Amino acid sequence: MINFFTSLKTKIESIASIQHVRMWNNQLDTLFNGESYMFPFPAVFIEFDTSQIQQLGEGRQLYNPLIFKLHICNWQLDAGDDATFEQNLEIYTLKNTVYTYIQKFQPGLTDENNPAGSCIRILEEQDYSHKGVYHYIQTYKTTLVDYQMTEPVNGGEFDPTQDIITSGTLTINEYYEILNVSGGADFINVGAASNTVGVIFKATGTTPTAWGTGSVQLYHSKVDIEALNEQEVTINTYQFPTL
Repeated sequence: MINFFTSLKTKIESIASIQHVRMWNNQLDTLFNGESYMFPFPAVFIEFDTSQIQQLGEGRQLYNPLIFKLHICNWQLDAGDDATFEQNLEIYTLKNTVYTYIQKFQPGLTDENNPAGSCIRILEEQDYSHKGVYHYIQTYKTTLVDYQMTEPVNGGEFDPTQDIITSGTLTINEYYEILNVSGGADFINVGAASNTVGVIFKATGTTPTAWGTGSVQLYHSKVDIEALNEQEVTINTYQFPTL
């Protein structure tokens, strides 16, 4: 979870106008109650909300979905948008910029140690309870695989480097997990739903379109994989249900 939080924080900090990014801890309430320090605006706070957890093989767990909220805050000051005092329309530009940076953000594509899926905005609301501050809350949905409690396989110690394949052929009907997609690696023709780090797939062919400098690992435990497929859940990507 901390890797995902760090990637979100880094992504938001790359927005030039944002001055402060932290974990949400009701900072606005404590600020107005005189219980915390003044922080610079505009500010964005990250809050992790509810999450359902599914048990996978080898002790891994899947947050599906993982819900998080972005609290986007700015002072309610006249920014010269019109002749009306205490109206700052810059908040709309700010929240739209945050949306363009986070919508479909997927750190797992470039960081194999951060197997988070694509971030999809599902709700936006405004908080009117803090006078003098514009406070918009954007809610996003994603998925995340947790590797912290990896367990022994078949009674033996699990070696995270075993059965890593970087070239050659795959075995049809075996399950593989994508570890690296660098160098133009492409596994879609052999059964992968997408070329995304963390995606687990059942091999339907032997030779990937391209190995590049990518790699996959034989997925030893098939527990829950068939169930996940039946639910149309991809380990690393949130999918909207078919209407």
